[in-house]
Amino acid sequence: MREGVFYNYDNQTVGETFDLFFDSGWWEEVSTHEEYNVVAFYGEKSFDGYTHDIGIEFIITHDAEEFDIKAIFVDDTELTTYEINDFLDYMHGEHPDWRDGTTW
Repeated sequence: MREGVFYNYDNQTVGETFDLFFDSGWWEEVSTHEEYNVVAFYGEKSFDGYTHDIGIEFIITHDAEEFDIKAIFVDDTELTTYEINDFLDYMHGEHPDWRDGTTW
């Protein structure tokens, strides 16, 4: 998973992106199913004097060739599909002013 790349951001791996973005974090297997596993990354990101708890859940096929984001939670609030796309842009350094305070 760490060596995979996000679809629109193939210039760095998931692991490199997370290492640069998060202050700290860890990986955890959430569940296993016949055709896929659910793996999560839980991390912290501090700015503006506040530390945000962020969880990103991935669905990974057993052959480990494909993964999708199942959900992203910021401070226990699940992001919408639109917010997930914006969050990915934000994590990759695009739209650095995206966080408007209404989502997280």
